[in-house]
Amino acid sequence: VFARAIKGPHATGPIDAKRLDYITVTCPFDEGPIHYLDGRTVPTTASARSKPGPYHVDSLRDEFATYDYSSGLYEGTHQLNPPDEDYEDSLPEPVYIVGSWDAFGKPRELKASDDEGVYTTVVALG
Repeated sequence: VFARAIKGPHATGPIDAKRLDYITVTCPFDEGPIHYLDGRTVPTTASARSKPGPYHVDSLRDEFATYDYSSGLYEGTHQLNPPDEDYEDSLPEPVYIVGSWDAFGKPRELKASDDEGVYTTVVALG
């Protein structure tokens, strides 16, 4: 049985584009999400490159260039160059975790391991 959701996060109906951060399509080469207007690679939510709020186009490719694929793969010239992005992909210290094992109560600090980007903790289940 299928039914239309009228309220809540799964509600159907008109979409307010002003409330969306990105409108994406899939890049045919790397199969990642790209912005539908300028082919800009859409950052993951956890990335330092991710900014909340609607995305605004900030670069223009050469006059007859297509926007069918990711900006990361584009090797042509730009009429309006993309801004220089100087971000660190590392997480701020310390890193915490919460979960259902304690009803999302107190955040637990994760311990950084010797491997870059790997954090650990011990959780008792059951």
